[in-house]
Amino acid sequence: MSERNQVTDKQFLGVRQAFRLLEQFQKAVNSIVYYVRDCSVYKKEHKNKDNIYAVVWYENVTTRPTGKNRDFAVATVKIDRDKWGWSYLPCYFVEHVLGDESIDVNYCLRFSIFQVSDDGSFVSEDNEKYEGDWHFTSDFRPAEESESWLIFSVDLYAVNKEPKLWLRKSPQNETKYPDDAQYDFVNEFIINQAEIEYAKTQFARNGEVDEVFVIKKYKMTEFSGREGIDAVIKDFARLMHKASHGKNIFKF
Repeated sequence: MSERNQVTDKQFLGVRQAFRLLEQFQKAVNSIVYYVRDCSVYKKEHKNKDNIYAVVWYENVTTRPTGKNRDFAVATVKIDRDKWGWSYLPCYFVEHVLGDESIDVNYCLRFSIFQVSDDGSFVSEDNEKYEGDWHFTSDFRPAEESESWLIFSVDLYAVNKEPKLWLRKSPQNETKYPDDAQYDFVNEFIINQAEIEYAKTQFARNGEVDEVFVIKKYKMTEFSGREGIDAVIKDFARLMHKASHGKNIFKF
């Protein structure tokens, strides 16, 4: 076997190992996401309790599934000639939608966990130059200087209303999802290493909480074992309890 073939064999060995590692990694993330949902106040009889769906933001794919076929919706990706490799690995950055439904007679809860497997493209010094159109990992910040995150995002809003604070810093009617303002919010939140959490509360005329939006990012290393996951849940529960003036979104 020539030296060139030997190098190629080693490279493809790395590819096979990488895909097997990705499978183990994604299975672990899925377990965390479902565990968090099971700890939430969502009703056990929720029809989609065993079918959390994902929204892939940065590709030309189907968005939030709706209607009677929502449980069976399959995202399809349009592959252009110059499409970057992450198009085939959408969990590089994806939103896991735990639910968006009423939790009692007064409030609805929208709860998502954003998976940022590698923030290297977001925090790269060349981000503005390429305007987020990444094709080469050589442009990313080095892996050793990058992070992997799970971002908890919650919007608690009054029944019979629409969430206007979701993924934005100023109230606005939602027309499509995600819209440009939400893209900008999420990008800036990931890029801004000094901003770990953000919360905003809006009150009704009677002084009651009308809507509260809370988002916080956690390093994936914080989810090590059941104790680590529980600690993150309790931390976010305290943050949500404070911002919402006493509302609980978890069962403990």
